This record gives sequence, structure tokens and C-alpha cells, in this order.
Amino acid sequence: MKSKTTSTILKGAVILSVTSLLVKILSAFYRIPFQNMVGNEGFYVYQQVYPIYGIAMTLALSGVPVFISRVIAEYDEPAERIMVARRLFSILLVVAWGLFAGLQLFAPQLASVMGDGGLTAEIRAATWLFVLVPFLAVSRGYFQGQLDMVPTSQSQLAEQVVRVGVILFAAYYGMQKGWSVYQIGTLAMFSATIAGLMAILILWRRFLPVMFMKVSRQHLISSMQLLKRLASEGLLICLVAAVLVLLQLVDSLTVVDGLRQFGLSFDAAKNVKGIYDRAQTLVQLGLVFSVALSTTLLPGLVATIQKGEHQRFQYLNRLFQKLNFALALTISIGLISVLSEMNTFLFGDAKLPIAISLYLLNVWLMALITMKNSILQSLNQQRRVAVAVISGLVIKSLLNSVAVAQFGVIGAAVMTNLALVCMLFVMYGGEVKHIVANTANWWFVGKLVVALVGMVGGVLIAKHTTMVLCHFTTFSRGQALVLVAVESLVGAFVFVGLSIWLKLFTKTELQTIPYLSTWLEKYRPHGGK
Repeated sequence: MKSKTTSTILKGAVILSVTSLLVKILSAFYRIPFQNMVGNEGFYVYQQVYPIYGIAMTLALSGVPVFISRVIAEYDEPAERIMVARRLFSILLVVAWGLFAGLQLFAPQLASVMGDGGLTAEIRAATWLFVLVPFLAVSRGYFQGQLDMVPTSQSQLAEQVVRVGVILFAAYYGMQKGWSVYQIGTLAMFSATIAGLMAILILWRRFLPVMFMKVSRQHLISSMQLLKRLASEGLLICLVAAVLVLLQLVDSLTVVDGLRQFGLSFDAAKNVKGIYDRAQTLVQLGLVFSVALSTTLLPGLVATIQKGEHQRFQYLNRLFQKLNFALALTISIGLISVLSEMNTFLFGDAKLPIAISLYLLNVWLMALITMKNSILQSLNQQRRVAVAVISGLVIKSLLNSVAVAQFGVIGAAVMTNLALVCMLFVMYGGEVKHIVANTANWWFVGKLVVALVGMVGGVLIAKHTTMVLCHFTTFSRGQALVLVAVESLVGAFVFVGLSIWLKLFTKTELQTIPYLSTWLEKYRPHGGK
């Protein structure tokens, strides 16, 4: 029975992880054509309000459902699970609809704090998703609590496909009809509510009978107890799930006014914020690979915990953090090294290279935080994670306005990195040496630095060689694509070659990685060990 439960948990983890990866890919790529259609100012308008959508989605998808699934799983009787779901639905109805009413009422004031009164209608459009939160969160949490991940996965993927489709339609149709960027942004934000309704149709086709099933009065569950747990455990889970969104919210509230104090006009500040927001798209692209790594590795880590293999857990824990450390840092440095060409290809120009380069370090820092958070959560150490996240958010909130007023968007990028470093510092027990001790060792870091320097050198040589051979003095978007392709191939080849030569990872470590171990076994030399 235990083996069957473990198998179900692993299967469910894989289903949700693969779906999350697909959703992450969609979330990263749709912003590129959207920005190309609406320009820097249109992208600024969309990204200013995006954190409100992100918070609502955390409640509906990745935060509250996880909490609900844990509470549901504590009860063995179907009737008790149904009562828990109903009680939580009632509580969330009050909380989410209260947030909706408050944001609708104070949307003008929030837009004013953001430095742009024109965002009022878009803020109100984004907040409609809060109306759907109880319907989405409780149904997903109920199914996940019964180890049935299929409804959540289906609804999540359908929701994202519909939302992306509506956003791109809004951009294309609005530009054709001569709409303002604020009108386009408002329809783009309302796409989340349209997509949420699609998800509800998928989820409630199976969940509606549960909500109306007759249950004995003896199975009453205390609403006050559930409310207290939601306000403590549920809030902790949501905080962690919304780290980047909350940091982006601080930027939305402070960057435009900070840029005006820095000396820019209102229109110039909006344009610069729109260019700076491109970095979030590039970070999403980089994090796709980190999510892919977690998708591959974390189910195996869960399995060792379920089986009680503590020594195996410690070994895999250290190995996976080591792999994550190396891969995420390589992606960050790789993106920075081809940033000029990639920005030109994706967005038409290469403005704000320093600020965006600094922001791209988020890929590495967030990957470390995500992996460490998964491990701490599996060990029931959520409070340390919460303290870490709150500490980072406080630092960002207190210092961001001053940093932007003094250094422009470079200050905002530095403050985001500082906040993430603070979170890591707390997660790893307050000592820098623990970060290295838990992820790698100094000898490994030294070899990784050599491989990265070689990779950057290879990229620079490839860039200049290609520009000379192809007679590029400057480069168009098409030529930038050629440069990105050549530089990426050369950089990857050099990095892999140096990693093998330096023995960055041992053969035993590589054979531990799912799929790669199969490939190594298949293609190893005949008679090799």
C-alpha cells in the first residue's frame, strides 16, 4: 500500500511539474510578440499591473491549493474532506471577494502610488480574477489532496493557453483599431478572468457534485481553526510562491516616481520602465531551464524521503543543489554574454544593457532559492523560508525608491539582487560558507569559474569572427539572430568541453541524473566502465 501511495505521489509530482514547465514556457514567450506589437510604453502599462494578476494567480494556483491539499490529506473520511473543502470555500469567498472590493474601490489611489493615474481601469480589470479565486483554489486543492493531479494540470494548461491567446489578440486588434496602450492593457489584464472561467469549467465538471453531496452533521469542521491555519500556513506558502511577483510589485510602486526624481520626464520614465521590464521576460526564459531541472530531479528526492532513505536523501540533496548552482549560474552568465544580440533580435534594440545584465543574475539566485525552498519544505522548515522571504521583501521595499532616485533602473536591479541574496543568506542559516558547503565546494567553484570564463571568451571570439566574416558593422534583427545562434553554439561547446576536461562532475554524479544516466549507458564505449 505504501509503495502504491509513493508511486501515486511521484506520478502526480511529475504531471504537475511537466505542466508547470509548459506553462512557464508559454509565460516567457508570449511577452515577446506582445512587446513587439505594443512597444515599450505598452509593455510598461501591462507590466505595471502584472503583479496584481500574479498575486491572484498565486492564490488560485500555486499557493492556496497547496495548503488546501495538505489539510485535505490529513482526513481519511470522504465526508470530512468534503466538509473541509466547503468550509475553506466559504472562508476564501469572504477573503478573496473582500480583496476584490478593496482593490476596485482604491484602484485610483493605487494607480497614483504607481505614479500613473491612467492605470486605474487596468487595475480594476486585473482584480476581477480575485472573484474566481475560491472556485479555482478549493477545487484544485481538493483534487491534489486526493493525489489526483490531472484536473489541476488540465485546467492550468487550458487557462494559460486561453489567457495568452486573448492577450495577443488584444494587442493585435487594439493596434489595428488605434486603441491607446491603456485600453489594450485593460483587455490584456481581463484575459486572466476569461481564462479563469475556462479553468472553472474544467474543474467544476467534477467538483460540483462534491460541493452538493449530502454529509452527516457529525462531520462539522471548525471554521475558526481553518481560518487560523490559512492565515499562518497558507500565507507562508503563498509568500514563497510569489517571491518574484512581490519584488516586481515593489518596482511597480516605486520605479516610475524614482525615475522622475532621477531627472526623467514622465514619458521618458514610462519608456525606460518598459525597456527595463524586458528583463523579466529574459529571466522567465532562463528559469524555464531551472524548472526543467527541478522537474527531472525533485521527484527522485521525494521518493527517498517517502522510502526513509536518509543517507541517499543527503547525497541527492547535495548533488542536486550542486547541479542547480552550476546550471543556473551558467544560464545567467550565458544570457548576459549574448544580451546585446538577443535584445536586438527579440525587442529591436539593445538599450539598458547594464541594468538588464544585473537583473539577469535573478536566474541564478532564484534557482538557488527555489531548490533550497523545495528541500526545506520537504523537511517541514517553512518558517525559515518565510523569515527569509519577508527579510528580502523588507530590504527591497525600504531601499528601492532611494536606489532608483540615485542610480536609475540600475538601482532597482541591484536592490532586487540584494533582496534575493538576503533570502538565500537566511535560508542557508545565516553564514555565507553554508551556501557553498551545501551546494558545492571551493574547488568545484574554481573549476566552474574557469569553464565560465572560457565560455564568455568563446562567445566574444565567435561574435567578432562572425561580424568580420559576414561584414556586419552594426546588426539588424535578422543578423542578431545569426549572431545569437553562433555565439550560443560556440559558448555551449566551449563550456561542455572545459567541464569534461576539468571533470566538473564525476561520472558517478552524472549517472545519478535521470535520462542522462540512460544516455551515458547507451553511448558509452564498448567495454568501458
